[in-house]
Amino acid sequence: MHAQKRKDYFISNILVNGRVRLLKFGLHVHKFIEDATSDSFDPFDPVTGADFLLQVARRNRPYFSGSTFLEPSSIGNDDVIAATLAKCKPLGEIIARTQFKPYAVLKLKYEQMMRAA
Repeated sequence: MHAQKRKDYFISNILVNGRVRLLKFGLHVHKFIEDATSDSFDPFDPVTGADFLLQVARRNRPYFSGSTFLEPSSIGNDDVIAATLAKCKPLGEIIARTQFKPYAVLKLKYEQMMRAA
């Protein structure tokens, strides 16, 4: 029996060509964000943040080593910022307990798999 590797991922509202979208990304991209974030720089700030240039190279799996944050800049004037923020989807809906199976259901499924192995 093969152990299944846990897949950690993150979800964020992003702005792409004037449209707000949700992006699901893994640990490698998250590390770029963590490394760029400091007490004096928040890449997600609509006024002082920065565009993220995501470059993907494929070998056996995707590599993001060419990705980088560009120079800090505003996404627009106050009206543009307000309109953009209003389009962001609340992430609480995605991570709400109702989106996940109850522990009892997961435990039962685990026990069934272990009996079958």
